[in-house]
Amino acid sequence: MTKAKIFIVEDEAIIAMELESSLQSLGYEVTSIVDMGEKAIEKAEKDKPDLILMDIRIKGEMDGIETAEIIRNKFGIPIIFSTAYLDQERIERAKITMPFGYVLKPIQERDLKVTIEMALYVSKVDAERRKSEEDLREKSKQNQILLDAFPCIALLLKPSTREIVASNRAAIEVGAIPGEKCYETWGQSDSPCPWCLAPNLWKTGEAQHCEAFGVGAYWDARWIPVSEDLYMHYAFDITERKQAEEALRKSELMFKKAEAIAHVGTWTLDPKTMEVEWSDELYRIFGLSPEDISGSLLEISMNVIHPDDREIAASVSQSSITAKNPYQVEYRVVHPDGSIRHTITKGDVVCDENDEVKEVVGKVLDITDLKQAEDRNQKSEANLRTLIENVDISIWSVDLDYRLMESNSIFRDQLKQAIGKESSRGDDLLLGQPEDLKKEWQEYYDRALNGESFIINTQTRFTSKPINIQYRFNPIRIENQQIIGATVFRHDFAVDEQ
Repeated sequence: MTKAKIFIVEDEAIIAMELESSLQSLGYEVTSIVDMGEKAIEKAEKDKPDLILMDIRIKGEMDGIETAEIIRNKFGIPIIFSTAYLDQERIERAKITMPFGYVLKPIQERDLKVTIEMALYVSKVDAERRKSEEDLREKSKQNQILLDAFPCIALLLKPSTREIVASNRAAIEVGAIPGEKCYETWGQSDSPCPWCLAPNLWKTGEAQHCEAFGVGAYWDARWIPVSEDLYMHYAFDITERKQAEEALRKSELMFKKAEAIAHVGTWTLDPKTMEVEWSDELYRIFGLSPEDISGSLLEISMNVIHPDDREIAASVSQSSITAKNPYQVEYRVVHPDGSIRHTITKGDVVCDENDEVKEVVGKVLDITDLKQAEDRNQKSEANLRTLIENVDISIWSVDLDYRLMESNSIFRDQLKQAIGKESSRGDDLLLGQPEDLKKEWQEYYDRALNGESFIINTQTRFTSKPINIQYRFNPIRIENQQIIGATVFRHDFAVDEQ
């Protein structure tokens, strides 16, 4: 067992020697003996003892109480006062230094041992408490940084009780305040939300996911285990996506009804004369009016088709007429003003009693709105998947000195590929960069560190094949709105996919 190290400050040499002998016989190690406050401060810094036995009356300009106060403030070493004069005035002065005990001269070895053991024990417990508090503060800080990086409502909660331990700004804005139960604040209910899957997480220890309607919106909600006494709950508002899906469903229903009625954009073709007749609605779909038409409608109908789609449109229709089969083809039409509409043409061949083609009839459906809804829905789903699938994007944050605070593995892999070495917390992300890149990124970071949220679109410079990259910069604020860093989200898009 390691001996406790004790430092003696005593101006009477005989008493100091007796103390040293007593301490050594009690199993302690005496690091040094000094008789002045100035020397005591120097030795305390050098020896780093576990405890100081300090005489109140010592040589020099400072007495033991003044010396003890300096040592406690600078080094945090526990101190026991020894004195033959313990008047009320000295007691009041000594209290300020928060000593771990007193021994009165002449010092009895038994009293000395009890006082030292109690002081060492209290000091150990106090150090462990301070370390635990510091660890808790650091953990809470890291959790808050992680939560604030989420572009959605994000909470850390206690199992069973659903008490909120920490929440990001998005969560606080909807009332999810730390210290309260999530369903009482955010859910505005006396009981847990009926779609909450937290109990499943507690039972199985596995992440949970669902889409549900509650608190006036549609949510894509997830519950992630963090530790035995903590789990994470985050939810994306997908109301807009759900509305788009519902709009798409209604649009498809209307499309089917229009298809059944077949009164939209109808046309007929006489295969012998190659004459074509259009309905009024078809003129509208093609962006034309009967008054503007001159020449063959068949030729005009081919001219309004987008140049890239003409070959497939002609090939499908001609093949179907030859085979006497119904057909369907999708193509774009270009209006005179240059705008583009998406259409589907459905045609059918009508034969006479001799099985000769009598005419070809069909309808043209304008599906531009449907296409746009599908595109919006696909983009929304793609973005949502990118965020949800374990936050499968490159994320990192820097402090006010551009040093790396937090990052995920995707960012670290990308940075390693770019600079050829591993990165870790505390690294200066501008150090070693080419001067042009260093200047460019310092300007980006400074904008975010000054409170601006913005997006940068660029292309990577570190791969043979160009990659479009989108960076989202956001400041990191603490409770008093002070900015302590910046978070960056990086999205990569291949050029050919873009």
